[in-house]
Amino acid sequence: MNMLLWALWIVPFWALWGEDLRFQHGALVFNFKEGSWPNRTWYKKWGGTTLGDAIMYNHGRGLEGDRIQVHEEFHQWQFRGVMLSSFFTSALLFAALFSSLPFSLNLSVCLVLWLTGYIRWGLGNLLYALICLPGNAYRHASHEQAAYAVDYHFQMTGKKEME
Repeated sequence: MNMLLWALWIVPFWALWGEDLRFQHGALVFNFKEGSWPNRTWYKKWGGTTLGDAIMYNHGRGLEGDRIQVHEEFHQWQFRGVMLSSFFTSALLFAALFSSLPFSLNLSVCLVLWLTGYIRWGLGNLLYALICLPGNAYRHASHEQAAYAVDYHFQMTGKKEME
C-alpha cells in the first residue's frame, strides 16, 4: 500500500513541485517549494496531508517541533492501527470462509477488504459527520477531530500523545 502511495502520489508531486524528499518517522515526506503552483493556489491554506505513510507538507512545515508534523504523524498512527485491525479481520474472515469459497475468490475478497480498510474507515468517518453534524464534514470527522486534539495538546504542553 505504501509503495503504491509513494509511487502514485508522493514522488510525482515532489518531482513537479517539491523539495526535501526524505523519510521522517517511517513516512516518505516532502515539502512544496515556496512559490510553487500548489503553494500559491489550492494548497496555500493547508499545512500538510497524510495518506498512509506518505506525507506532503506546505513550504516550511513538517519540521521537528511543528504542530503540523505532530498532527500528520498522528494520522500515520491512525493508518497503522486501522490497517492492522483490517488485516486481522480479513485473516479471520479468510479462515472462516476457507472451506466455503474457492481459494482464489476467498483470497481476493480478503485482500480487497484488508487493503481498503483505511479508505473505508475514513469514508465512514466523513459520512457520519456529514449526516450527523452540521457544517464541515472534513473538520467534524472523528479522525480529524482526534488529530486536532493531539496537536492542541502538543501546543499546550510540548508533548506528543504518542510518546
